[in-house]
Amino acid sequence: MLNVCKLISNNALCFAKEDWGNRSAAIIESAILDAIKKNGICTLMLTGGNSAEKVYRKWSEEKFIKKYGNKIHFYITDERCVSSRSIHSNSKKIINVLFDGKVPSYINYFNFGDVDKDIKGALINYDSLLPSRMDIILLSIGEDGHIASIFPDKARTRLSIGSMFLSESSEHLFKRVSVKPSYIANANKIFVLANGKLRSRYMSYLDMCNENKFKQIKLAIKNATWLIAEE
Repeated sequence: MLNVCKLISNNALCFAKEDWGNRSAAIIESAILDAIKKNGICTLMLTGGNSAEKVYRKWSEEKFIKKYGNKIHFYITDERCVSSRSIHSNSKKIINVLFDGKVPSYINYFNFGDVDKDIKGALINYDSLLPSRMDIILLSIGEDGHIASIFPDKARTRLSIGSMFLSESSEHLFKRVSVKPSYIANANKIFVLANGKLRSRYMSYLDMCNENKFKQIKLAIKNATWLIAEE
């Protein structure tokens, strides 16, 4: 049964941990179909991370992507500055889970390509591919509280182009390219996938976001719907 989490705002939905993947996938599916009904297509920005994988696997198992994928334009929120074939690539991980290792010919899937070869070129190209407003953006939370590659005041912005930027953090191995907080905040719908001990502490995370170092993250998720797994 669907539970609205107690003592927190109406934009947070909580499910039993064992059913979290199924329920979260269903909610996002509904939003995707609403966008398709309204616009003919849905622009969907994907996130990396273990929480998202559970949703992607569900879509793959249910053949949701096979049925509706030609009406969805897929993007990703951020990427490490590595080859698209690297085991550290967000895009590669998403393709492996969602598309069983290869993007079908009928799918419109936009990523950064080989960022390591030309970072500035990758940012310029990807920015040119983005719609002015995304229908749906999926986010997950890193253990230090970051979303996409927007870090809590520890990363330095090295380059900014349009809706994109390059960041570097001493606490993370690779440079990152990412959409900006303002681009995320402008999406029609934003879902934060919070499945796991550290990620599901919703109230604690909101408290942290009141700290100045989280101000850019707070901007990005201010209108987000949280999909939370009970601990």
